[in-house]
Amino acid sequence: MKHSVDEAFGRQVQQIISGEVFFNEPMDHHASLGVGGKADVFACPENERELVGLVGFLVERRIPFCPVGNCTNLVVRDGGYRGVLISLKGLQGVEIRMDSAEETLLYAEAGVSLARLTELALQESLAGLEFCAGIPGTLGGALRMNAGAWGSEMKDIVSSVRLLAPGREIEEIPRSRLSFSYRNLDFSRSGVITAALLALNRGRRESIRARVE
Repeated sequence: MKHSVDEAFGRQVQQIISGEVFFNEPMDHHASLGVGGKADVFACPENERELVGLVGFLVERRIPFCPVGNCTNLVVRDGGYRGVLISLKGLQGVEIRMDSAEETLLYAEAGVSLARLTELALQESLAGLEFCAGIPGTLGGALRMNAGAWGSEMKDIVSSVRLLAPGREIEEIPRSRLSFSYRNLDFSRSGVITAALLALNRGRRESIRARVE
């Protein structure tokens, strides 16, 4: 890292976020695969506001960072990560933003697991997320890689994405401006997905359950 990770740096980070901050952290303690080297810093902001503050702080000091979700299938090389890994697991907001006969918009933050979203959609009789059943990880990661199964992909249900671009405010990007391809959403490598609006439809709960199971 261009700037050393010392006590002063740690105190500054802990003033920005209320979540946990780990230093020289073995990532095998967090990764689903149980392997991986150490990260200089592993920081866990509790909400979008803290995330924005942390990213701005790191950009200003030119400290490398990388967002991660629940560390599903994450492998940090043996030599470690020289920078700050930012966990998005604290971004757990979910709510229905619009509900009509034609479409229901479900707002979800990047740290919400696909398992939780799929179950919520089932309980609310919302169709469209069934293909996510059984896919591990969080919404942020699923969007970044345009996750899919059974002929459907995230691009099919996204209405818009909230994206934090370092040095700028969070931008709400509509589907028409998002560039999806096979297992990829193309945007700046330094950008961070914070949330998305998913376009779903009302359906019969038992029919949705059958497709989930």
